[in-house]
Order: sequence, then C-alpha cells, then structure tokens
Amino acid sequence: MIYERGHRVAVYGLQHGEAHVRLMVERGVDVAGAVELASYERARLGLPVWHSMREATAQGPVDFAIIYAPAPAVRSAALDAIEGGARRLVIVTSRVPQHDVLHLLAAAHECKVEVLGPGSPGVLVPGVGFVGALPADMEAMFKPGVVAVVSRSLSLGMLACQLLSGSGLGISVFIGLGDNPVLGLSLARAIETCESHEATLAIACLGIVGGAQEENAAATITRMRMPVAVYIAGNKVPEERRIGHLGAIVRDGLGGIARKRAALKPSGALLVDRLGDLPEILERALSSQSRGPRRRG
Repeated sequence: MIYERGHRVAVYGLQHGEAHVRLMVERGVDVAGAVELASYERARLGLPVWHSMREATAQGPVDFAIIYAPAPAVRSAALDAIEGGARRLVIVTSRVPQHDVLHLLAAAHECKVEVLGPGSPGVLVPGVGFVGALPADMEAMFKPGVVAVVSRSLSLGMLACQLLSGSGLGISVFIGLGDNPVLGLSLARAIETCESHEATLAIACLGIVGGAQEENAAATITRMRMPVAVYIAGNKVPEERRIGHLGAIVRDGLGGIARKRAALKPSGALLVDRLGDLPEILERALSSQSRGPRRRG
C-alpha cells in the first residue's frame, strides 16, 4: 500500500474530492480518470469519465482506486473497484455503515485487493506523490527522510510528521489507517509494508485508546529489523466512555493504554510517553543501531 511514481489512479466521487484530486495532479500523480456509476456525471479537471472499473482497466491497469463518494455510496463504489480489477483501494469517506464495510472487506479479501480505510487520509511518499486527502501545504509537513509514519489518527499523524520533519529525520512514507472501527489495512500489516520500503530506516506508530490494533501489532514489531517507536494517545480517557467519531471505548481495561503498553513492551517497541520526544527517541535508536544490534525494551 505504498504509492510509487507511475502508479495509475482512478477516482470515485470526483465531485466530492475535486480539490484533493487537483493537488494530486499538480504533484505529478497519474490520475487516469474518474469512475462514475451514475451515467449523468460530467467530466471535471479534464479527466475522462468511465462508468465502471472494468471500463477503466480495459484502457490500462489501475494501481489505486480512491473513493470520496458519500458514505451510502461507498459500498457500491468499492465493490465495483474490487470486482473491476483495481489493485489497491483507498476509502477517504468516514462513517461508512459497518455492515457495508464488512461486506466490501470480504470481497476485497476474496479478490486479494488491499483496502486502506474507511476514513483514511491516504498514503504519501514525500517527493514522489500521494493518494488521499491531505493538506495543501504538505511539503512543509512531509519533508523527505527516513522515518515511516503509520497513524490511526490524522491529527496525531500530522503533528508527528511535522516534528520529525523539523528534527531533520524527515518522512519516508506516511500511511493514515483511517477512523473507522473496522478497517482494511491493519497497523501490523502497515508496519510490515513500511519495513520493506527502501528509504525507511525507522517506523513511528501513532495509536489511540480503543480497539486492539496496537496489541495485535506486537508480534509483528518483535520481528522488525529496525526501530519502531509507538505513541498512544488517550491516557486520560475514563473507562466506559465512548469518545470521538471512532467510537473508541475502554472497558474493563480492554483498549486502554496500560493494556496496550503491556502488550508492546516485550516486543522491543520504543514506548513514547510524550509525542514531542519522538524525534529524539528515534535519533538515539538509529544512532545505537549503527553501532550494534538493536536493544529491546
């Protein structure tokens, strides 16, 4: 799920994501056209309009399909992309009905299509391009470097990238997992993907309370050959209270920071107490790694 120069992109719901698509085109992303299941949609940004993904892939491979369409339309758009031959799918739309998400993820699994989201800001490789919905001033926030950032929270991810860019470490890859309780690409799989990226020397994970993404990633982090730093937000969240549009909830310790940190500590993850300390912690880890084997804890 990493964008590479030359990847062809097809867009669903162009009228809802036109500003973001314009930014992609301005940065050299090959946006091949728009897929509009409703035949009355007009062309925008000078892009061709297809009426199905099969029609789009008949004219060349589609490496990324991206969905900006409203939540009720996401299921039909996603199934069209998956069954029509798109290789990867990014769902920017938030608040997609859970039954629809489960249905489209089952179809994606059957067709071996990777799904990022729902509610994902997308994926970015500084100096190469991005697929998603990111700020117009992204160059200041995502300076090329050596740290891959994987985040469950857009705001935390943006802040972490700003800190790492300001420190000189810079960003090799940014992946926003999404704000949906049920997601396609998991934290564990995203970490594995980033490790195989040539420019990446370290990984920063930005987690939040609720769910078990961080706990499930512990086994993957154990096998990593590079430093993995993890910051988890929400240590003041009281139990039994649902917070945010993620619907994150801590109950009987499940989904809480203490449980997550306990699962991560044996993995060798570098646990970050203050987000502002992230650059320094990774700088020390990279310096130590250059002198010898990685130390755990």
